[in-house]
Amino acid sequence: MDPVQTAADQVASLEAAALAADAASQEAQAALRGARQALADAQAALAAQVAAGTARAVSIIDNAAYAERQAGKEAVITFVKANPACAQSDAVAAWTTGALAARPADRQWLLMSPDGLFGEYSANLLALGLITDASWPTLAGWIAATPAAVIMAS
Repeated sequence: MDPVQTAADQVASLEAAALAADAASQEAQAALRGARQALADAQAALAAQVAAGTARAVSIIDNAAYAERQAGKEAVITFVKANPACAQSDAVAAWTTGALAARPADRQWLLMSPDGLFGEYSANLLALGLITDASWPTLAGWIAATPAAVIMAS
């Protein structure tokens, strides 16, 4: 083979590779500029929320606790509506089963006490005048009589 042609072919091949690398670099730089702008926009939006007092920091644990609480609440509502005269311990068992179903398989523990949450719900309902006392039978009666969507929203 002709050494001049071999060198010319190598130059052409390397030139094509360099042009392709340059194009990829330009695309990556454009994507980086877009990502930086998206980050700046998100930071500005968060700063505006903080300034307005509407920002809320939410951790992974907050999200897990919320998911657990919602799943437990839904399970206990279903259980109490089917068993309005149930004992609190039975409702705790229903809550626990529902809440643990929302937890990852490798994290089968509760983040919150169902008994403590029942006490908090009762105290809040009592303060709002929606129940007459904070006993379990009164809370269970309210759950049985109240639409599930209303309870889930509270």
